[in-house]
Amino acid sequence: MVSDAGDGSAPDHAIASDAGDAPGDGGGDDRSADAGVDTAIDAPASDGATVDGDSRIDSSTSDVAMGDLAIDGGPATPVAVQVPSASAPTVTGWRADCAASDVDVTQTGNCWVIQWRQWTYWALSNADNREAFQIIGVDANGNLKSAGFERMGARYVWQATVDSTAVTVSYFGQGDGVVTISWADLDEEPPPSPEASEAAIELAPVVAGWNATCVGSSADVTLTNTCPVVKWGRWTYWALSNANNDQTLDIVGVDATGALNPNGGFTKDGTRYVWKVTVDGAARTATFYGQGGNDIDVTFDELRIDQP
Repeated sequence: MVSDAGDGSAPDHAIASDAGDAPGDGGGDDRSADAGVDTAIDAPASDGATVDGDSRIDSSTSDVAMGDLAIDGGPATPVAVQVPSASAPTVTGWRADCAASDVDVTQTGNCWVIQWRQWTYWALSNADNREAFQIIGVDANGNLKSAGFERMGARYVWQATVDSTAVTVSYFGQGDGVVTISWADLDEEPPPSPEASEAAIELAPVVAGWNATCVGSSADVTLTNTCPVVKWGRWTYWALSNANNDQTLDIVGVDATGALNPNGGFTKDGTRYVWKVTVDGAARTATFYGQGGNDIDVTFDELRIDQP
């Protein structure tokens, strides 16, 4: 770490991954670091899945009624099932690391996944043992839906659940770790109104003099691998910190192709090193929370860029 003179700590941007331990876990078992994945892409066989841990799905004894099947195959709403871990997709740096329970990280031959329409959504663990899942969908032919997205909060999945009332899915990992995702985020559909989300640090826009410097909490300057963002329509809005460590954020939107906000973004004074973002639909504002309990509000009108 490096420190600012008189105004608190500043994250060091040259932080190396610790391949032998997960950041900040304080205990638990780590897997051996591995730069790749040993399993090949192979679609989860429909007759090898188990719903809620026991009911097998096949062409003759399906627990999913025909009326619940989507037109393009698979369940019309998300369901949690178990499939063979060997059928996980191959993603460099990530692997299907599935555990027996939250306190027993013995690797198992099956993994909990979410199936929805033609996609099976996996929660892969990183080879460097960070507390994060890569959520990625694969179809019956082994085709990936997208590059997926990273969510911090857990590793070594041992269970997955669906909450139809909250319209969310959850992947549970070691200890108390859990990653909860809305169905809209799981489907990777652009939200029609602003919503708080997270994005992998490597997706941050490149803006001279500004960095995606995201931390674990208001008092923690350890850099994280994902950043709180606001998603709205085709845009993902990032709050970048100044390279000079000023108490200023640059709010800039980027689309899926990497194209930046055509208006160039805008700056707001008041904080740095973002760790959380919230959206208030009634007040029509997004709030970015930074170091030391400071935050800034951004109105929807300020965010709006060529919304459909």
